[in-house]
Amino acid sequence: VYLLLQPQRLGAALMGTSLPLWPALVFAALGLLLLLAGRARLNGRIRLLSGAMLLLLLTAYFGAIPLFAPYSDPRPVAQHLASLQARGLPLAHWGKYHAQFDFNGRLKPVTVIHSPESLAAWLRENPQGRIMAYVEQASAGARRPEFELRYRSGFMQVWRASEFYAAQTTPPSTP
Repeated sequence: VYLLLQPQRLGAALMGTSLPLWPALVFAALGLLLLLAGRARLNGRIRLLSGAMLLLLLTAYFGAIPLFAPYSDPRPVAQHLASLQARGLPLAHWGKYHAQFDFNGRLKPVTVIHSPESLAAWLRENPQGRIMAYVEQASAGARRPEFELRYRSGFMQVWRASEFYAAQTTPPSTP
């Protein structure tokens, strides 16, 4: 109930998402039921606790998981990256890369860039390439990435190499 009254506490993962009321009502009803469980006989308490656990799991599965699932699905980003590699464009990732898009996109190895010096060298060698960057804030300037999608608690961006450095006063922080 607290999160329904103050959804900003959920952070970036649910930006722009309205929270459904029914899971909170189910959780509140479960709490009241469990308070009453203390007055029941042992068999009644066991049945009540078993039913409450089942209802809790079903509510989490149908109420909470669908809210978070779209933000942790790597398939949309992986499909975009696969289409870029199919066109023969080289890919690089700014910062740590855990290969989370490789399987879904069937990607060839991606260059990982950790320093501004190696970034500048890669940009010179691959002016037509694309750079992936995981950032905390959506792009707000006049220049926008070629592809941007909410991913986990931030945004996954794909930039044209020619525009990446020009769009950043400083490169995105490495996650």
